[in-house]
Amino acid sequence: MKNSTIWYIVGCILTVIGFVLLSGVSQQHNGFLEGFVQQAGVGGIFSYLGLMIVAVVIAPISTFFLVPVAANSWGPLLAAVYTVLGWTIGSMIAFYLARRYGLKWVGKMEKVQRMREIEAAIPRRHVFIFVTLLRSTIPVDILSYALGIFSTIGYRAFFFSTIIGITPFTLLLTYASTSTTQIQVAVISFGVVLFSASSYYIYSKNKMYNKLHE
Repeated sequence: MKNSTIWYIVGCILTVIGFVLLSGVSQQHNGFLEGFVQQAGVGGIFSYLGLMIVAVVIAPISTFFLVPVAANSWGPLLAAVYTVLGWTIGSMIAFYLARRYGLKWVGKMEKVQRMREIEAAIPRRHVFIFVTLLRSTIPVDILSYALGIFSTIGYRAFFFSTIIGITPFTLLLTYASTSTTQIQVAVISFGVVLFSASSYYIYSKNKMYNKLHE
Protein backbone atom coordinates (compact mmCIF):
# COMPACT_ATOMS: atom_id res chain seq x y z
CA MET A 1 0.00 0.00 0.00
CA LYS A 2 1.36 3.42 -1.00
CA ASN A 3 2.19 6.00 1.66
CA SER A 4 -0.26 8.45 0.09
CA THR A 5 -3.06 5.89 0.44
CA ILE A 6 -2.17 5.22 4.06
CA TRP A 7 -2.16 8.94 4.87
CA TYR A 8 -5.47 9.35 3.08
CA ILE A 9 -7.08 6.60 5.17
CA VAL A 10 -5.61 8.08 8.35
CA GLY A 11 -6.92 11.51 7.35
CA CYS A 12 -10.42 10.11 6.76
CA ILE A 13 -10.45 8.37 10.14
CA LEU A 14 -9.24 11.51 11.92
CA THR A 15 -11.90 13.56 10.12
CA VAL A 16 -14.66 11.27 11.38
CA ILE A 17 -13.24 11.23 14.92
CA GLY A 18 -12.73 15.01 14.97
CA PHE A 19 -16.25 15.72 13.74
CA VAL A 20 -17.84 13.37 16.29
CA LEU A 21 -15.74 14.72 19.17
CA LEU A 22 -16.49 18.35 18.35
CA SER A 23 -20.17 17.57 17.95
CA GLY A 24 -20.21 15.83 21.34
CA VAL A 25 -18.38 18.65 23.12
CA SER A 26 -20.64 21.24 21.47
CA GLN A 27 -23.74 19.34 22.58
CA GLN A 28 -22.46 19.18 26.17
CA HIS A 29 -21.90 22.95 26.20
CA ASN A 30 -25.04 23.74 24.22
CA GLY A 31 -26.41 26.13 26.86
CA PHE A 32 -23.18 28.10 27.03
CA LEU A 33 -22.92 28.35 23.24
CA GLU A 34 -26.51 29.54 22.88
CA GLY A 35 -25.97 32.18 25.56
CA PHE A 36 -22.73 33.28 23.93
CA VAL A 37 -24.25 33.79 20.46
CA GLN A 38 -27.19 35.66 21.99
CA GLN A 39 -24.76 38.07 23.64
CA ALA A 40 -22.68 38.35 20.48
CA GLY A 41 -25.80 39.09 18.44
CA VAL A 42 -25.34 40.24 14.85
CA GLY A 43 -21.61 40.65 15.43
CA GLY A 44 -21.28 36.92 16.08
CA ILE A 45 -23.10 36.10 12.86
CA PHE A 46 -20.91 38.41 10.79
CA SER A 47 -17.78 37.02 12.45
CA TYR A 48 -18.81 33.49 11.50
CA LEU A 49 -19.64 34.57 7.95
CA GLY A 50 -16.27 36.31 7.74
CA LEU A 51 -14.44 33.15 8.79
CA MET A 52 -16.34 31.09 6.22
CA ILE A 53 -15.53 33.58 3.45
CA VAL A 54 -11.84 33.88 4.33
CA ALA A 55 -11.55 30.09 4.55
CA VAL A 56 -12.61 29.77 0.92
CA VAL A 57 -10.63 32.71 -0.50
CA ILE A 58 -7.43 31.79 1.37
CA ALA A 59 -7.49 28.13 0.38
CA PRO A 60 -5.16 26.55 3.01
CA ILE A 61 -7.59 27.53 5.79
CA SER A 62 -10.49 25.17 6.59
CA THR A 63 -13.52 25.91 8.77
CA PHE A 64 -15.20 22.54 8.31
CA PHE A 65 -14.87 21.72 12.00
CA LEU A 66 -16.63 24.95 12.99
CA VAL A 67 -19.90 23.57 11.60
CA PRO A 68 -20.72 21.41 14.68
CA VAL A 69 -20.05 24.38 16.96
CA ALA A 70 -22.30 26.61 14.85
CA ALA A 71 -25.06 23.98 14.75
CA ASN A 72 -25.13 23.73 18.53
CA SER A 73 -25.01 27.51 18.89
CA TRP A 74 -27.67 28.79 16.47
CA GLY A 75 -29.45 25.51 15.79
CA PRO A 76 -28.97 23.29 12.72
CA LEU A 77 -31.14 25.28 10.31
CA LEU A 78 -29.67 28.73 10.99
CA ALA A 79 -26.17 27.25 11.10
CA ALA A 80 -26.75 25.73 7.65
CA VAL A 81 -28.04 29.05 6.31
CA TYR A 82 -25.03 30.98 7.65
CA THR A 83 -22.57 28.32 6.45
CA VAL A 84 -24.03 28.13 2.94
CA LEU A 85 -24.12 31.93 2.75
CA GLY A 86 -20.49 32.28 3.85
CA TRP A 87 -19.21 29.53 1.59
CA THR A 88 -21.18 30.89 -1.37
CA ILE A 89 -19.87 34.44 -0.95
CA GLY A 90 -16.34 33.09 -0.55
CA SER A 91 -16.77 30.90 -3.63
CA MET A 92 -17.95 33.86 -5.72
CA ILE A 93 -14.94 35.93 -4.61
CA ALA A 94 -12.54 33.05 -5.34
CA PHE A 95 -14.18 32.45 -8.72
CA TYR A 96 -13.89 36.15 -9.61
CA LEU A 97 -10.22 36.34 -8.57
CA ALA A 98 -9.41 33.20 -10.55
CA ARG A 99 -11.33 34.40 -13.61
CA ARG A 100 -9.78 37.89 -13.39
CA TYR A 101 -6.17 37.07 -12.52
CA GLY A 102 -5.83 33.37 -13.38
CA LEU A 103 -2.76 31.50 -12.21
CA LYS A 104 -1.09 34.80 -11.26
CA TRP A 105 -3.37 34.85 -8.21
CA VAL A 106 -3.35 31.16 -7.27
CA GLY A 107 0.17 30.34 -8.44
CA LYS A 108 1.59 30.40 -4.92
CA MET A 109 -1.13 28.24 -3.38
CA GLU A 110 -0.25 24.70 -2.35
CA LYS A 111 -3.35 23.28 -4.05
CA VAL A 112 -2.61 24.45 -7.61
CA GLN A 113 -1.76 20.89 -8.69
CA ARG A 114 -5.12 19.73 -7.38
CA MET A 115 -6.78 22.49 -9.43
CA ARG A 116 -4.95 21.33 -12.55
CA GLU A 117 -6.18 17.77 -11.94
CA ILE A 118 -9.77 19.05 -11.81
CA GLU A 119 -9.19 20.82 -15.15
CA ALA A 120 -9.00 17.49 -16.96
CA ALA A 121 -12.28 16.36 -15.38
CA ILE A 122 -14.31 19.43 -16.39
CA PRO A 123 -16.59 18.41 -19.28
CA ARG A 124 -17.14 20.61 -22.31
CA ARG A 125 -20.90 20.04 -22.06
CA HIS A 126 -23.33 19.87 -19.13
CA VAL A 127 -20.92 21.87 -16.97
CA PHE A 128 -23.73 23.08 -14.69
CA ILE A 129 -24.73 19.52 -13.74
CA PHE A 130 -21.08 18.55 -13.26
CA VAL A 131 -20.39 21.50 -10.97
CA THR A 132 -23.57 20.95 -8.95
CA LEU A 133 -22.69 17.30 -8.30
CA LEU A 134 -19.05 17.99 -7.48
CA ARG A 135 -20.00 20.86 -5.15
CA SER A 136 -21.24 18.38 -2.55
CA THR A 137 -17.97 16.46 -2.48
CA ILE A 138 -14.98 18.62 -3.49
CA PRO A 139 -13.81 21.42 -1.13
CA VAL A 140 -15.41 24.71 -2.19
CA ASP A 141 -12.11 26.58 -2.34
CA ILE A 142 -10.29 24.28 -4.77
CA LEU A 143 -13.28 23.82 -7.08
CA SER A 144 -14.05 27.56 -7.18
CA TYR A 145 -10.52 28.47 -8.24
CA ALA A 146 -10.31 25.58 -10.71
CA LEU A 147 -13.58 26.54 -12.39
CA GLY A 148 -12.60 30.21 -12.49
CA ILE A 149 -9.37 29.42 -14.31
CA PHE A 150 -10.13 26.40 -16.46
CA SER A 151 -13.87 26.47 -17.27
CA THR A 152 -16.17 28.70 -19.31
CA ILE A 153 -19.08 28.59 -16.85
CA GLY A 154 -20.69 31.99 -16.26
CA TYR A 155 -21.14 33.80 -12.94
CA ARG A 156 -24.88 33.15 -12.76
CA ALA A 157 -24.58 29.42 -13.45
CA PHE A 158 -21.68 29.20 -11.02
CA PHE A 159 -23.73 30.93 -8.29
CA PHE A 160 -26.76 28.65 -8.62
CA SER A 161 -24.70 25.47 -8.98
CA THR A 162 -22.86 26.42 -5.79
CA ILE A 163 -26.07 27.02 -3.81
CA ILE A 164 -27.73 23.84 -5.07
CA GLY A 165 -24.59 21.75 -4.67
CA ILE A 166 -23.49 22.64 -1.13
CA THR A 167 -26.88 23.06 0.57
CA PRO A 168 -27.95 19.38 0.95
CA PHE A 169 -24.73 18.13 2.56
CA THR A 170 -24.43 21.25 4.72
CA LEU A 171 -27.91 20.54 6.10
CA LEU A 172 -26.89 16.94 6.74
CA LEU A 173 -23.79 18.11 8.62
CA THR A 174 -25.58 20.64 10.81
CA TYR A 175 -28.45 18.32 11.74
CA ALA A 176 -26.04 15.43 12.35
CA SER A 177 -24.01 17.69 14.65
CA THR A 178 -27.00 17.93 17.00
CA SER A 179 -27.94 14.25 16.72
CA THR A 180 -26.59 10.94 18.06
CA THR A 181 -23.04 9.67 17.61
CA GLN A 182 -24.24 6.90 15.30
CA ILE A 183 -25.88 9.38 12.93
CA GLN A 184 -22.79 11.62 13.02
CA VAL A 185 -20.52 8.71 12.07
CA ALA A 186 -22.92 7.63 9.31
CA VAL A 187 -23.19 11.13 7.79
CA ILE A 188 -19.49 11.97 7.87
CA SER A 189 -18.59 8.48 6.57
CA PHE A 190 -21.06 9.00 3.73
CA GLY A 191 -19.29 12.28 2.97
CA VAL A 192 -15.91 10.56 2.96
CA VAL A 193 -17.22 7.94 0.50
CA LEU A 194 -18.57 10.65 -1.82
CA PHE A 195 -15.31 12.57 -1.61
CA SER A 196 -13.31 9.41 -2.37
CA ALA A 197 -15.51 8.62 -5.37
CA SER A 198 -15.13 12.16 -6.72
CA SER A 199 -11.38 12.10 -6.15
CA TYR A 200 -11.09 8.80 -8.01
CA TYR A 201 -13.16 10.19 -10.90
CA ILE A 202 -10.90 13.26 -11.14
CA TYR A 203 -7.78 11.08 -10.86
CA SER A 204 -8.92 8.75 -13.66
CA LYS A 205 -9.90 11.66 -15.92
CA ASN A 206 -6.57 13.37 -15.26
CA LYS A 207 -4.67 10.15 -16.00
CA MET A 208 -6.57 9.73 -19.27
CA TYR A 209 -5.93 13.39 -20.15
CA ASN A 210 -2.18 13.02 -19.55
CA LYS A 211 -1.99 9.90 -21.72
CA LEU A 212 -3.70 11.68 -24.60
CA HIS A 213 -1.25 14.59 -24.38
CA GLU A 214 1.97 12.63 -23.98
